[in-house]
Amino acid sequence: MSTSKQTYTQDAFEKLRAEFEQKEKAMQERIWLDSNVAKFDEVIRLNYSQDTQSFAKAITNYTAETTEALSAVFYHLDSATTLLKPLASYAMLIEDLPQKQVTLGQGLVGQAAETGKVIFLSKYRRKMCS
Repeated sequence: MSTSKQTYTQDAFEKLRAEFEQKEKAMQERIWLDSNVAKFDEVIRLNYSQDTQSFAKAITNYTAETTEALSAVFYHLDSATTLLKPLASYAMLIEDLPQKQVTLGQGLVGQAAETGKVIFLSKYRRKMCS
């Protein structure tokens, strides 16, 4: 009888611990986000008066470094042609891109631009590595 009660107590403890860890992780993510939103705002303010390409470069550098990206490209949507054209890059040259423009809906970049949704590659990388 006491074994059953002890198991229940252990199960309850494990459940509480998992809930605590989940809340702790959410809180750490929120702190990181709040901190970086303020820094991002500062990058925007400091570079707002720059020309478009310099502004895009500052945003691209900050975002890539903050998210620990290996490389990054900032695309501009040309409203006349509805094509995404690279404007700035991080850790790569725009001239070296295999495609100099992207159609809305084409590939991950075009899909994200068309839907306005963020695509997290980390979940795909986990699937590919397992």
